[in-house]
Amino acid sequence: MVIPCFNEADRLHFLRQAIVEFDQQWSGKYELILVNDGSSDATLTGLEEFRLDQKVRNGKIEILSLEANQGKGFALKAGVKIARGDYILTLDADMSTHPLMLIEWLSSLLVLEKKVVYIGSRVHPQTRINARLHRVLLGNLFNAAIRMITGIKEGDTQCGFKLYPAHIGKTVFGELVEGGWAHDIELLMRLKMQKIKTISMPVKWEHRPGGSIRVVVDGIGMFFRMLQIAFRLRFKPPPM
Repeated sequence: MVIPCFNEADRLHFLRQAIVEFDQQWSGKYELILVNDGSSDATLTGLEEFRLDQKVRNGKIEILSLEANQGKGFALKAGVKIARGDYILTLDADMSTHPLMLIEWLSSLLVLEKKVVYIGSRVHPQTRINARLHRVLLGNLFNAAIRMITGIKEGDTQCGFKLYPAHIGKTVFGELVEGGWAHDIELLMRLKMQKIKTISMPVKWEHRPGGSIRVVVDGIGMFFRMLQIAFRLRFKPPPM
């Protein structure tokens, strides 16, 4: 699991509780990479305290601290680079989707395919969402625009809960240029261009107050970043 953390000091209790619950129910070993993305609050201190309190028994916790804030995409890129597992699960620090969702996914899949990326989707028919209606509507409009402009077929690009076979995850994150919130769009475009299959999966998703993203302002900025990403990847000149 790779989790980017930026100024999450006031919400780290969500992360601690969710990881302990996952640890109690996950039957095997796992690695937890917590990436402090240049936080200016007590996030790093909180992560260190969590690593030392010995409540996680089956997982190995590693903390990677970036000196300056680089954005969610680059924080994930740094974490994925040092990951050692066969599969890499990315998820958000606020635990809007609980890591136990992975166990539900595995129980519903007959086989975990080694050449498929599994994408958490908040518009999947079996998804359960606890969020205000305006957030859901704005998210749906944004994703409709993404599908129209980029050719991405997934109904939800921005859900942070994604499961990559390690060789695929390391390849696409290694190529990542977009460091901010719009990084998911670039990743999905790269997967599409490389003809890597993606499957949308249901999630339980709960909005957590206190996050750093502003729905309208950041949504507009993300829209223009999406246009730049689409132009760069779809219309870049061929190599000489």
